[in-house]
Amino acid sequence: MAESGSRMDPTEIAELRGSAAGLFEDYLEQFQSGVPEDVVPFISLPLVMISAGRVAVHDTAEQVTAAYGEIHDRLRTLDYRSTRARVEAVEVLDHETVTVRTFGIRYDRRGRKIEPTEALYVMLGPDGGPLRIATLIAFMTVNR
Repeated sequence: MAESGSRMDPTEIAELRGSAAGLFEDYLEQFQSGVPEDVVPFISLPLVMISAGRVAVHDTAEQVTAAYGEIHDRLRTLDYRSTRARVEAVEVLDHETVTVRTFGIRYDRRGRKIEPTEALYVMLGPDGGPLRIATLIAFMTVNR
C-alpha cells in the first residue's frame, strides 16, 4: 500500500483518472441493462451505499444484487428507460483511491425526463488492482 501523502507521478494520476472515468461509463452501461447481477463485477465488497439519509453496507454479491434489484424495481414504476450521465469531477486521493462525481438525467420510455441523479463514487484499487466501486453516495445538490 502506498504511503498516504506520498507524491504521485502525473502520468499515474492521469491513468487513474482515466481508469475511474472508464469504470463509471462501463458501470453505467451495465446498470442500464436492468439486470442487477451485471453491476457486481464493478463493485468492491463491502459496498457502502448512502442515499436519502440511509446508510447500507452490502457484504456479499448477493446483497449487492438485491440492493440493485430494489433500485431497478423503483425505476420500473417510473417507466424508466435510460440515464444520460457525465463525469463532472475525478479526484485522485492516493495510489489506490479515486473519487468520481457524476450528474445525469433519467428518462422514461417516451424520452421524457423523470429525475436528475447525482452521485459520488469512491473507487478503490488495492495493491495495484483494478479500480472498483466501494462507496456510492446518491444525492441531489441543493439549488442546482
